[in-house]
Amino acid sequence: MKHTEVREERKKKYGDAKINHTNIANAWHAILVSHYQQDLPVLPPHVVCLMMASFKLVRAALPFQYDDDDFIDARNYLDFAEEIYEKNTNGTPEKQSK
Repeated sequence: MKHTEVREERKKKYGDAKINHTNIANAWHAILVSHYQQDLPVLPPHVVCLMMASFKLVRAALPFQYDDDDFIDARNYLDFAEEIYEKNTNGTPEKQSK
């Protein structure tokens, strides 16, 4: 199954990606604040997507543990990150100067 098909299937099951990743960001924020015992900035939802994609890539790198789900999910998380980032910045991602 293509990652776009999986994405549609998961959207039906879990709902809007931006809302879900915003909720994950809020939950992770609460855990990190509790752990570090200090106020921290909230994670933007696109950063959550990037972290989830990284998690899937680490899993995909495990020898003798091939699961196409890791690759499909990583692609979807990267798609979500790009879309959510553009929406957060009105379609004009901030450019970092070198």
